[in-house]
Amino acid sequence: MARAEAALAAAKKMVKELVDSPYGRQLHAQSIETDFKNIERALRFSAPYSTCPMDDPCDDKCAMCHGTQWISEAQYDGMPRELKKGNK
Repeated sequence: MARAEAALAAAKKMVKELVDSPYGRQLHAQSIETDFKNIERALRFSAPYSTCPMDDPCDDKCAMCHGTQWISEAQYDGMPRELKKGNK
């Protein structure tokens, strides 16, 4: 995940330099920035956030973690409160 975030940061820097150059005059910087924010959000909300609250150990049939033993922040936020106790 860290490598993807670093690559995204490098891409953002390169695009910013392009936008600021004569070759980037036709680029819509605001749309590109929105796209980068959406990618950052997608990475953040798919990263490991909490251990799986289901039966231990989970397997690939687990509806929450599919055997990874962790869930994302989006999954955690959508869980019932009683499942959140002791997790994270």
